[in-house]
Amino acid sequence: MDDRFCPCGVRLDRSSASRPLKSPCLRMFMSIRTMKSLAIDSKVCNVCRHLYNKWKKENSEFSGILTHLESGMSDINDIDDNSVNIFSFV
Repeated sequence: MDDRFCPCGVRLDRSSASRPLKSPCLRMFMSIRTMKSLAIDSKVCNVCRHLYNKWKKENSEFSGILTHLESGMSDINDIDDNSVNIFSFV
């Protein structure tokens, strides 16, 4: 996709009106919303980013899962092969 367009179709004119699509959860949200496969180097408009933040706030039952995914899952690299982790989301 052209870097000058958001996946929703809006033209990105200024650099202040666009944000990188590096967050895996935001990329998944935009991919589902637009029914398109999106690359990590895509950019998203502020309106779409606001819609994602609003959806995330309104669906607090997913907050634990989304926070874990957005953290980059860096904790997994610190765990040895013999340990078992149990995640519970309340």
